[in-house]
Amino acid sequence: MTQPLHFGVGINNFGSPLRTASDVIGSAVLAEELGYSSVWFGDHLSFHVPVYECLSMMAATAVVTRKVTVASGVLLGVLRHPAWVAKSVATIDALSEGRVLVGLGVGGENRAEFGLAGVPLAERGRRTTELMRSLREMWLADNPHGLQPPPVQSRIPLWHGGRADAALARTARFGDGWLGAFVTPERYAERWSALGSLAADAGRAPEELTPGLHVYIRVDDDADRAWREASAFIGDVYAIDPEPMRRYCIAGNADQCAEEIAAFVEAGVTHVICRIAGSDLEDQMARIMEVAARVRARFEPAVTTEEMA
Repeated sequence: MTQPLHFGVGINNFGSPLRTASDVIGSAVLAEELGYSSVWFGDHLSFHVPVYECLSMMAATAVVTRKVTVASGVLLGVLRHPAWVAKSVATIDALSEGRVLVGLGVGGENRAEFGLAGVPLAERGRRTTELMRSLREMWLADNPHGLQPPPVQSRIPLWHGGRADAALARTARFGDGWLGAFVTPERYAERWSALGSLAADAGRAPEELTPGLHVYIRVDDDADRAWREASAFIGDVYAIDPEPMRRYCIAGNADQCAEEIAAFVEAGVTHVICRIAGSDLEDQMARIMEVAARVRARFEPAVTTEEMA
């Protein structure tokens, strides 16, 4: 492959029991120290477990880190007014000195939060399309709405999750990256190819889009124990039978996890966002970086002394 591999980590700002907010932010700081390129926070207004608000956690992280990209994965932007989303993100971009990335999703896992926000569930797709169009406009330095100050970045990266054709069409028109989730490597490759065609139809070069993967992962020397603990966590968070999720999660020892991630890299992924299936983030973040080293050794050519000179 010609593109370098990037590993980000989902900082679980949710759970039962819920860690203190300062502990969550501390995990983000540690992620930067360990060498992750990005940290991601989830978003729900209400859910099966307690959740800290996504943009607030991003803002707090922005002021205590220096290099890592601060991202939402994924923000349910339709539960908020578009102008406030634009304003809040621009402010976080200023706090981070230009390190914000916005991942958006349509949501729908919890109908109750849409009712709580006064947003019709059936309109979430249309509203997400409009939100992406509006954000692009409102983040312009000379935007017609008088929204000031503009973001530090000339173009805040806007990624979109979702596997459906409508989600891919939104990404092709307005996005900078696709955040594939709950897919097999084969499904990822098929959807990524479809996205490239849609981008071309929209008059954009497919190379303008970044291929990202958002995946639950747990690393353990005992592969069976890895899945048992991952499934317990996923079942608790989503209030579901986790067994059908097995094919969409990565759980096993370091070599097994590296092989599974490698399959996604071969399918086109360059940015791997690891959502830790468990509450022991510090231990798992270190283990995942060992996995990342194995994957990089396989795909990234070694730099010789002559090349470094």
